[in-house]
Amino acid sequence: MMKVALISLGCAKNLVDSEGLLGRLADTGDMDLTQDPEDADGVIINTCGFLQAAREESEDVTAEMVRLLRGGRLSWVAMAGCLVERYGPELSKKFPDVTFLGFKDYENVETLVRRARDGDLNPPPPPSKRRPREHQGIHGSRLLLTQQSFAYLRISEGCSLRCSFCVIPDIRGEYRSRNPEDLVAEAEALALAGVNELVLVSQDTTYFGHDQKNNEFLLPQLLEQLRHVEGIEWIRLHYLNPAFTSGRLLRAMAEIPEVVPYLDMPVQHAADTVLRRMKRTPGVAGIRKVIDEARQRIPDLTLRTTVMVGFPGETRAEFQALLDFLQDVRFDRLGCFTFSPEPGTPAVELPDPVPEDVKEERRHRVMELQEGLTRSSQDRKVGTIQDIMVDITVDIPGLEVQDLEGPDPEMKIQGEGRTPGDAPEVDCKVYLQGEGWVCGGPVPARITARQDFDLIACPLEEP
Repeated sequence: MMKVALISLGCAKNLVDSEGLLGRLADTGDMDLTQDPEDADGVIINTCGFLQAAREESEDVTAEMVRLLRGGRLSWVAMAGCLVERYGPELSKKFPDVTFLGFKDYENVETLVRRARDGDLNPPPPPSKRRPREHQGIHGSRLLLTQQSFAYLRISEGCSLRCSFCVIPDIRGEYRSRNPEDLVAEAEALALAGVNELVLVSQDTTYFGHDQKNNEFLLPQLLEQLRHVEGIEWIRLHYLNPAFTSGRLLRAMAEIPEVVPYLDMPVQHAADTVLRRMKRTPGVAGIRKVIDEARQRIPDLTLRTTVMVGFPGETRAEFQALLDFLQDVRFDRLGCFTFSPEPGTPAVELPDPVPEDVKEERRHRVMELQEGLTRSSQDRKVGTIQDIMVDITVDIPGLEVQDLEGPDPEMKIQGEGRTPGDAPEVDCKVYLQGEGWVCGGPVPARITARQDFDLIACPLEEP
């Protein structure tokens, strides 16, 4: 038995690829999977190539694994993922004793791993341009790397939009929707494995189906099909583009009880001049219209967004427009990142770059504003009864234990979970006190207090 470890970096969509690679390796019957690279014969690093910080992390992790390789503690090291697709030839010069897995190699990963073990290194793919339409990633067996309560369901591959700052279309290619029947079958398999929550991910989830011959937006129909999968209690949508978030989709979200009232809609900015330079649609008025309609249609809606500061030419007035917008709209959850000039994108050629220290100062101001808004949003839940998806209990390693400031600080934490307004791995937690918690759900609980951004809850029978 050859022992194989896999290190997954980057986004949830990349994680799905990692789970597929592990599933194929597990199906061979002659490979033993381990989470500890130092306990393995070889390691696959599934890299991210989206931003400079992610590229640096991927290369740092690879360098560490190469040190283990050269020290005789590993027999082989392989790199996969977006960084390989984008910078394969350069990486081969930097890491000459590493094997490379392009997207086209994923369906044959077990053969390439055996070749790597024998010293036959797979060369990197050529520099990525537009990936072939037929590549759909891995959608067979998956070995889940998430908590049992939830799993990601990737509904498409690639992106057909050309935001001026983004390299994803060059790395992953044009948008390709997956077959709805295949998605339902995968959801059924996940449910049989004990998954209660599906998190639908895509580069642009709202675009699902529009690449097909009738150019229809088919996400509402897909939600209707997925709601009937036995065992799936929650369906969560990630990365909705405001340009394609229609009234029809919002009605489906409101009317299908399995779809949680959670809208993750990255708006990127709130100055029309910046949005035009980003090649993002719609403008601020269109974004506000979607938000207003969503709040009218969907009770108890949680709004999440992502914004970018420091885009080339961003003036003080444009940044202030963003702050004013955030203060007015009052998103419940928000992520903010600074502009990273990505080679090959139109944004690199734009004039008037914003200095790095100004970018960081603006990011700090956005997050400082959002911290107060998120705490206020969480305070409104204290004293209410909320459905909780339980992710971790005392029986599962990894439970985070800390001092709590709730009504009974002596009560030990017995689990961690989430409300419908909290996506796994990115949003707030609910620390569970009292007895009897079991992974999965949802189960009703009483919110007793807020601690920083997180909540504390106890079973309904507890005082």
